[in-house]
Amino acid sequence: LLQGIVRLKVEHLVRWRRDRLADAEVMRAHAPVMEKLRHCLQGTRDNRLLEELRGYFEALIQQHGYHNVLVVDTGGSIHFRAGATAVDRLTGEIEAAVREAWQHRRATLSDIHLSDAYPQPHLALVAPVFDRQDPVGAVIFLIDARRNLFPLVDSWPTPSQSGESLLVRRDVVGHVAVVPAV
Repeated sequence: LLQGIVRLKVEHLVRWRRDRLADAEVMRAHAPVMEKLRHCLQGTRDNRLLEELRGYFEALIQQHGYHNVLVVDTGGSIHFRAGATAVDRLTGEIEAAVREAWQHRRATLSDIHLSDAYPQPHLALVAPVFDRQDPVGAVIFLIDARRNLFPLVDSWPTPSQSGESLLVRRDVVGHVAVVPAV
């Protein structure tokens, strides 16, 4: 029974991750949005264009439960944001996820991390933006792990007073980091 529950939990988390990455790839395949993003990131300061993009991203936030959306250029400058958090700079974890998205030319999802700018456990879903072959920026969807991921980990498929799940990962120096699902 326990192996079946573990398999179910892993499948549920893998599906959640795949669905987030698919969200970003669907947005990247939406040609009108990508064209507007390219114009915005290449210096067009059209307020109507920015408001259209902000409306699009606000709708994605509502539909998919993202906490915040940032649009950044290749220098890491935030061109605009939508959502609840006033993040004013990128963290090292997010910058690494952006570089990976540009390198592999596809959406990426960062590890769970904390930062001064956003102290709650969160992940960054990154959708790279290209003009032909050259990266011009990225769209970053911040995901509040407490609202969107930890409930999946905390749930248990059968009534149990002692069943629990933990997210763990081996870090670079070989220690195990336990991510609290507070």
